[in-house]
Amino acid sequence: LTSKVNIKAKVGAVALASVLSFLAIQEGDGPVRATPAGPVHVAYVDDVGVKTICHGHTAGVKLGDTATPAMCKQWMLEDLQTADAAVERLVTVDLTDYQRVALWSFIYNVGSGNFASSTMLRLLNRGEFCAAAKQFLRWNKGDGRVLRGLTKRRAAESDLFLRGYTCNSP
Repeated sequence: LTSKVNIKAKVGAVALASVLSFLAIQEGDGPVRATPAGPVHVAYVDDVGVKTICHGHTAGVKLGDTATPAMCKQWMLEDLQTADAAVERLVTVDLTDYQRVALWSFIYNVGSGNFASSTMLRLLNRGEFCAAAKQFLRWNKGDGRVLRGLTKRRAAESDLFLRGYTCNSP
């Protein structure tokens, strides 16, 4: 099975399109150059100094690399598969599809190692969903400074994670 089939089997074809759209909005496109063959994504250095291409793909990226939109979509699916594997391995409670997608986005961005050692995961595995959702908002810094884009992304992930839940305010 390809990564596309595994992810699609988890959330369905319509939900997969929504996941890809959500991630593309959160990650952005990065620089795109017009060519006679169509648009080409160009590798760049992100706000925290990581070489990146397409919608946040970082594995093996070198400055000067280019990618077609089809390559970008395939990498996104592969990166989502990695995030899903982390959720399957680390989360011990049942999740809604919204929670799963929010965690995929989070892990896609911060990596499974950071998620594995997070307070968010500890709270989540204790079933403290509202407290876990608040933890998204703490992950809005790059190189020690608050980044507006990350602040917006974490709010979107937290909102998605809590869709269908009501939390009492302390």
